[in-house]
Amino acid sequence: MHRILSLIAALSVVLAACVHAVPAGRSIALTGTVVVKGSALFQQPMLVTADGEAWVLEKFPVGEAEALRGKTVGVTGTVLRANQPGTWAPAIRVEQIEAAPDGGPAR
Repeated sequence: MHRILSLIAALSVVLAACVHAVPAGRSIALTGTVVVKGSALFQQPMLVTADGEAWVLEKFPVGEAEALRGKTVGVTGTVLRANQPGTWAPAIRVEQIEAAPDGGPAR
């Protein structure tokens, strides 16, 4: 009985994760803080949302990300890699990025 309950609980977590995943190819708008991860030779611009989810910002130059580092922005683009179990991080192809109206740092 305990084993069945554990299995049901595990399946619930997996299904809950799938419900929140935006499929690849879908347009999406996100809001979050720009960060740059990695070492000097392998830097990757990313967006961290309020719930802590980190998205890889594809087709967004590191120099532009550095200028927006720590600022809250809105990003519109196409999902390249959905947030699914076994995936390193979801990715979005940036089509538009706008700083928050006050341009201030994220809280």
